[in-house]
Amino acid sequence: STERDLDALETSTVLEGRTTPNGVLFQFATPVYRKRLTKDESIIEQLNEDIIREAKQLQEEDEEGKKWCETHYQGGYTSYGTMRSLVGYSSVIQSMEGMIRRHMRDFGRIAQIENVNALFMTDCWMNVMGKGTEHIWHRHGQSTISGTYYVKTPKRCSGICFEDPRAEKIMALKQRPVV
Repeated sequence: STERDLDALETSTVLEGRTTPNGVLFQFATPVYRKRLTKDESIIEQLNEDIIREAKQLQEEDEEGKKWCETHYQGGYTSYGTMRSLVGYSSVIQSMEGMIRRHMRDFGRIAQIENVNALFMTDCWMNVMGKGTEHIWHRHGQSTISGTYYVKTPKRCSGICFEDPRAEKIMALKQRPVV
């Protein structure tokens, strides 16, 4: 026996050299990263104009996608059902992906994701939400990092809402209306 034996509680609250005197371990926190793509407003304005133009074109030409939306995205349009990987088709999205890459790596380092330089964008789609369209709660379970880029929103819209993705937290949520 050593001069000072650690008791079971003290031993269990030491993690990677960090002690937790209050007994609380933040073991499974979900970090959220929120930053502008660039400080240059002219670049943002041009990107947004290009995305809006492309979204209108997609919405007009994607017949299969419009049919998919009748069932799955009523009142709006999403390329999710037909063109989920716009980064492979769209020079506008490829340009945006180039701007996102630095942020993705910065976030990955902060979140302590291994091999952060190997991360790349796999899927990217556009959503155009008409009045009354809902975007229901969902997870991106196959993603290391998920992101959302807002181009344009109406005044006083509800914005994005983050929920704790752990199963026990989802089950504990009260039913509430989606606004």
